[in-house]
Amino acid sequence: SGATLLDEIPAEVTVIPASIIPTKVSTVPLWNAVSRTVNWKNNLAVGEVVTVTYDATINSGSSLGLAIINLASITAPNAYGATYDGALTEVIYQNKVFLPVLFR
Repeated sequence: SGATLLDEIPAEVTVIPASIIPTKVSTVPLWNAVSRTVNWKNNLAVGEVVTVTYDATINSGSSLGLAIINLASITAPNAYGATYDGALTEVIYQNKVFLPVLFR
């Protein structure tokens, strides 16, 4: 048993597995490439806080204006239901300007 984090990564996003860092060791692998999930599981004391961070990139070729929604769930055997948290990212075209700019 224990608390469990499950973060299903959208297809438009690439996780950098080596960047997954929990503040407390996990009893399960942190990255599952087949299911495209970031995972964490372990027992927690009452009031204990664990943070899991990771780096990811938006895949090249993603459509402009695409909304990418990432939703993670946390469950625990002594909690009623699951707790969810999410993030919304929109792919926006970025103009690049190289200086100096000369006009004639």
